[in-house]
Amino acid sequence: MDISKATVNIDEFIYPDAIYKESNINFILLSKVLAGVFVLLFGFYYWNRKLSKLNKKIYQSQEKISLLLNNAGQGFLTFDKEFRVDEQHSKECNKLLGEALSGRDITALLFGDAKKAEFFKNTVN
Repeated sequence: MDISKATVNIDEFIYPDAIYKESNINFILLSKVLAGVFVLLFGFYYWNRKLSKLNKKIYQSQEKISLLLNNAGQGFLTFDKEFRVDEQHSKECNKLLGEALSGRDITALLFGDAKKAEFFKNTVN
């Protein structure tokens, strides 16, 4: 077969793209994306801390108001559109109207007469 006399082109033997292929990773784009993610995470962290501080201030204010109302010697309560007593009310209301006021009908607590209760509902609405 006389293979020894054959000429072999080394360029056709080795696939040049496999050796000299450049990386497809765009490091500038990758660094921008990572910087953006870092900025977003820092923003979320900052706002979360700020909201936590505000929630703490609100809670402290509610506690102060609750303490003030409970020691005023007056009955303070609120009710919704269906005339159901809200959960928060002063301790004096418990003394005046009885325990477990939350969710009860305010007209039933204040008025024994159905006509007076209906008049109250019509007046408040």
